[in-house]
Amino acid sequence: MIGLPLNTMVVFQSLQTSKYTKDWVPPGSAKNTTMRLMVVFMLLTIGSLVPNFGQLYPIVMAMFGPLIQCVFPIVFTYKIRSSMGLRQPGCSRKCLHAAVLAVACFTLTFGTYVSLRDVISP
Repeated sequence: MIGLPLNTMVVFQSLQTSKYTKDWVPPGSAKNTTMRLMVVFMLLTIGSLVPNFGQLYPIVMAMFGPLIQCVFPIVFTYKIRSSMGLRQPGCSRKCLHAAVLAVACFTLTFGTYVSLRDVISP
């Protein structure tokens, strides 16, 4: 349940900043509040209609959470910096990135394993 608000915030932020929708749902407007309520309503509806959603959600988050929240941002940072000719991060930052990637790989591997194990043999 900790990941659900984080994931909905990504949806909200994407809709508020996308060049196609930012004029429709500006922050603080009634349309923005309606959009947020609709997203939460859809998530609650899906969660209540899908059988075993409590087992499905941890699998999805174990597989995609580390990728979306850790791996992709770090990889894209290096790609964007090199494509723009900017200086790459220093040694201490690279070590920190390596540690974050190691934790993400651990979470991806063992989180997926434990979630699948819980589904296969309840």
